Amino acid sequence: MSYSAEEIIENVSQQEHATNINTLVNKDGLCSVIPVFIGVISASALFYKADIYSIIIGAFLLFVGIYSGLYLKKLTNTRIINNNNNVYEYECSKKKLVDYVESLENLCISMLPIMSRQIESSNLQTEQSISELSQSFSGLAVRLDDVITASQSRNESIGDGQGLNTLFIDSQKSLQTVIDALEASMEQENRFLQDVINLEAQAEELNGMAGAVSQIADQINLLALNAAIEAARAGEHGRGFAVVADEVRKLAFMSAETGQQMIEKVGNISDSVSSTLQHTEESIEHNRLAVDKGKNTIETVFARLQGTIETLQDDSIFLRSSSEDIKNEISNVLVSFQFQDRVSQILNSVITDMSDMDTKIRFSQESRLRNGDALPIDYEEHVQTMETKYTTAEQHHNHSSADAHASSNNNESDLILF
Repeated sequence: MSYSAEEIIENVSQQEHATNINTLVNKDGLCSVIPVFIGVISASALFYKADIYSIIIGAFLLFVGIYSGLYLKKLTNTRIINNNNNVYEYECSKKKLVDYVESLENLCISMLPIMSRQIESSNLQTEQSISELSQSFSGLAVRLDDVITASQSRNESIGDGQGLNTLFIDSQKSLQTVIDALEASMEQENRFLQDVINLEAQAEELNGMAGAVSQIADQINLLALNAAIEAARAGEHGRGFAVVADEVRKLAFMSAETGQQMIEKVGNISDSVSSTLQHTEESIEHNRLAVDKGKNTIETVFARLQGTIETLQDDSIFLRSSSEDIKNEISNVLVSFQFQDRVSQILNSVITDMSDMDTKIRFSQESRLRNGDALPIDYEEHVQTMETKYTTAEQHHNHSSADAHASSNNNESDLILF
């Protein structure tokens, strides 16, 4: 609460209390003096006649006037005491009123800026959305016009759908040629697989032949050893034969090494052929499945395309008519979007009014009317309650931030027009 507001309430309360006391004292004092004054005048008038009865009546009136004045004076003092006893209750009521005005000011000062930002955010978001929607609808109108023109040209060129059938048949023949080529490739791969199988059998035969060469080399080596033994027994006459036997043994050793190398090479070749055979079988099986699946898919697609073409032939005129209607509706929507100018003016006016209200509440020095027992308002609870009713991220952002925020429509959901 501002200092001026509290000072005004204090001054007003003091002035009212002093005015009530002074009025009460003046009225009661006047009421107490008037009876005495009347009694004195009456007594003086009766005493002036010098009649005993008049004197008695005058004395009685004087006594009544004095008694009435004393009674009214006592009653006045009692009322003043009672009024002073009510000062505490009056101060309590004043304190409650001060708390009420302070809470009311805090409530308005806290809520008005937030509400102003919410309205400003709504205004920004509305302007942004309307601008983007206008651009989108304008683009849609242009694209629909292009579609209608292209559709008319296409219908003139294909002769009411007969061209689509021709295109469908030509496409089917072309794809059938592709399928035939794939099947021929599959047959070629099967022949290649058979050649690989034959090569694997021949590799096995070479492996056997290499083993036979190794066995022959072992036999020759054994014969050369026997020849060397016989040459040693012949002595000097068998020396030349011993040289021949040694050379034969060397040839046998070389033949054995060559046979072993042949076995190793043939083994490597056999392994490579086996691996190639396995990969070839897997590739052929994969290609076969792919070709079968492709044929089934193409047949299914062609069946659907044929049904779709028949439907398109039936609905071509209806689609052109609907496109024209949609184009006209979009044009009407673009005209209707001009309401944004009016909405923007209204929202700006509301923002200005709320800003002025906030300024007046902050610096207001006018007196507040106080009626009854005014309880303070918990403005913090009101602000928190207002926050719990938010349904969008922008509202929460505006509540905690000093800047208004409007999200981009690029990530927004579908727009529903009523």
